[in-house]
Amino acid sequence: MLGGRAMEIVDSEAQLDDYINTAVNVSGDSPVLVDQYLRDAIECDVGLTQDEELIVFHDDNLERLTNGTGDIGEHSLDHLKALTLKETDERIPTLQEFLDIIADQVPLILEIKSRYDGETEIARL
Repeated sequence: MLGGRAMEIVDSEAQLDDYINTAVNVSGDSPVLVDQYLRDAIECDVGLTQDEELIVFHDDNLERLTNGTGDIGEHSLDHLKALTLKETDERIPTLQEFLDIIADQVPLILEIKSRYDGETEIARL
């Protein structure tokens, strides 16, 4: 069970009732998605690099999760691929690399990261 800005997974009718009441307060006039078929879904965040490549990365900037600094949109894909995730040897995957790993095994929810400045390029890609 998932929903809009107040995304949450619930496991019981009581949790569902509580969620519905809370989601209405958070979402206002925006729709709330309720779908039991998304139970096994994976949610990931997609960002746009300086050279307009799609990557799977949660934060807008690099400091918290990598050995890099700055916003992801300020760097090329090559630069971002040279970074490692903190305390690992793992690299930031492109959206295509991530999709190749998932390979239609589970439902996928993509959250498009944006600074909400009117730029719509990421949606076109």
